[in-house]
Amino acid sequence: MMLAAAVVCVLLTQGDPVVLKGGRVVPVSGPEIESGSVLIVDGRIRAVGATVDAPAGTKVIEISKNSWILPGFIDAHSHLGSSFDIEEPTEPFTPEARAVEAFTSRHPDVRAAMASGVTCVALSPGNGNLLGGQIGVVRLNGERYDRAVLRHAVALKASLGADVLRPDREPTSRTGAVALLRSRFGPPAAALPAL
Repeated sequence: MMLAAAVVCVLLTQGDPVVLKGGRVVPVSGPEIESGSVLIVDGRIRAVGATVDAPAGTKVIEISKNSWILPGFIDAHSHLGSSFDIEEPTEPFTPEARAVEAFTSRHPDVRAAMASGVTCVALSPGNGNLLGGQIGVVRLNGERYDRAVLRHAVALKASLGADVLRPDREPTSRTGAVALLRSRFGPPAAALPAL
């Protein structure tokens, strides 16, 4: 049977053993396998090869010879699936803001990303704050928000781009932005070496 990528992604999260068979397999390491097979058990790749040994009762999904079987893509900086604003324009520092709180797993962009093979996303706050908040990690699996979020916070986002500069609040220049960051996170001025 032939299936679209989005349908295959959803099937693989359901836990039943599945073999994808017939497409060009591109493993994480090693050479490509023409007309290969991939065994997935409990949503994880367990074997890759020209043929694989599968447990009894494993569902075999025939993939077109013209198709590719690839590891899931990771989007390392994304605003994907944001259902509302992901920055606070009145403050330059918002370290308490979490980008995952704006995420909705049923957003049309999430479905499109899944269909393109994206399986994991680092959700980032917007670029409008000097320190925009917490970057979280989400698995695109078509499930509810609470089942999609892997980590609420893994890093903080800082931005020095043009979006940070505002005429109505600090910083208004890039040198001002660096000075604000230094005043918040750098050593005290007395500790800096003399020039």
